[in-house]
Amino acid sequence: MAEVEVKGRKWPVLVAEVDAPVPLLGVYALETLGLRVNPTTGELEEVSPEGGYLLVAGLMLSCLKLTFSHLRRIKAKTASYSQE
Repeated sequence: MAEVEVKGRKWPVLVAEVDAPVPLLGVYALETLGLRVNPTTGELEEVSPEGGYLLVAGLMLSCLKLTFSHLRRIKAKTASYSQE
Protein backbone atom coordinates (compact mmCIF):
# COMPACT_ATOMS: atom_id res chain seq x y z
CA MET A 1 0.00 0.00 0.00
CA ALA A 2 1.31 3.44 -0.90
CA GLU A 3 -0.08 6.91 -1.37
CA VAL A 4 -0.13 7.79 -5.06
CA GLU A 5 -0.62 11.29 -6.46
CA VAL A 6 -1.63 11.95 -10.06
CA LYS A 7 -2.97 15.24 -11.44
CA GLY A 8 -3.40 16.61 -7.91
CA ARG A 9 -5.40 13.58 -6.75
CA LYS A 10 -3.89 11.65 -3.87
CA TRP A 11 -5.13 8.34 -2.46
CA PRO A 12 -3.72 5.12 -0.96
CA VAL A 13 -3.58 2.27 -3.48
CA LEU A 14 -2.17 -1.24 -3.69
CA VAL A 15 1.27 -1.25 -5.31
CA ALA A 16 3.72 -3.84 -6.60
CA GLU A 17 7.42 -3.51 -7.27
CA VAL A 18 8.29 -4.48 -10.84
CA ASP A 19 11.53 -4.38 -12.81
CA ALA A 20 10.61 -1.87 -15.51
CA PRO A 21 12.61 0.95 -17.11
CA VAL A 22 9.80 3.47 -16.48
CA PRO A 23 7.28 3.76 -13.63
CA LEU A 24 3.99 2.01 -14.35
CA LEU A 25 0.57 3.05 -13.13
CA GLY A 26 -2.09 0.36 -13.36
CA VAL A 27 -5.81 0.50 -13.99
CA TYR A 28 -6.62 -0.17 -10.32
CA ALA A 29 -4.65 2.91 -9.22
CA LEU A 30 -6.20 5.06 -11.95
CA GLU A 31 -9.74 3.93 -11.13
CA THR A 32 -9.11 4.48 -7.43
CA LEU A 33 -8.07 8.04 -8.24
CA GLY A 34 -11.14 8.50 -10.47
CA LEU A 35 -9.09 8.69 -13.67
CA ARG A 36 -8.97 6.83 -16.98
CA VAL A 37 -6.84 6.92 -20.10
CA ASN A 38 -8.56 8.32 -23.17
CA PRO A 39 -7.82 5.64 -25.81
CA THR A 40 -7.78 8.20 -28.64
CA THR A 41 -5.54 10.88 -27.14
CA GLY A 42 -3.64 8.87 -24.51
CA GLU A 43 -4.41 11.62 -21.99
CA LEU A 44 -5.72 11.06 -18.47
CA GLU A 45 -9.34 12.10 -17.91
CA GLU A 46 -11.29 12.60 -14.70
CA VAL A 47 -14.30 10.27 -14.59
CA SER A 48 -15.34 10.36 -10.94
CA PRO A 49 -14.50 12.07 -7.67
CA GLU A 50 -11.20 11.28 -5.98
CA GLY A 51 -11.56 7.92 -4.29
CA GLY A 52 -13.96 6.94 -7.05
CA TYR A 53 -16.41 4.10 -7.14
CA LEU A 54 -13.89 1.62 -5.74
CA LEU A 55 -14.02 3.42 -2.41
CA VAL A 56 -17.81 3.29 -2.39
CA ALA A 57 -17.81 -0.37 -3.43
CA GLY A 58 -15.28 -1.18 -0.70
CA LEU A 59 -17.36 0.58 1.93
CA MET A 60 -20.51 -1.21 0.79
CA LEU A 61 -18.72 -4.58 0.91
CA SER A 62 -17.46 -3.84 4.43
CA CYS A 63 -20.99 -2.97 5.55
CA LEU A 64 -22.36 -6.19 4.06
CA LYS A 65 -19.69 -8.26 5.79
CA LEU A 66 -20.50 -6.61 9.13
CA THR A 67 -24.23 -7.16 8.59
CA PHE A 68 -23.83 -10.86 7.74
CA SER A 69 -21.44 -11.35 10.65
CA HIS A 70 -23.98 -9.74 12.99
CA LEU A 71 -26.82 -11.87 11.60
CA ARG A 72 -24.78 -15.06 12.11
CA ARG A 73 -24.17 -14.11 15.75
CA ILE A 74 -27.89 -13.42 16.28
CA LYS A 75 -28.77 -16.77 14.66
CA ALA A 76 -26.25 -18.59 16.88
CA LYS A 77 -27.64 -16.93 20.02
CA THR A 78 -31.21 -17.72 18.98
CA ALA A 79 -30.26 -21.36 18.38
CA SER A 80 -28.63 -21.62 21.82
CA TYR A 81 -31.75 -20.14 23.49
CA SER A 82 -34.05 -22.60 21.74
CA GLN A 83 -31.95 -25.55 23.00
CA GLU A 84 -32.44 -24.51 26.63
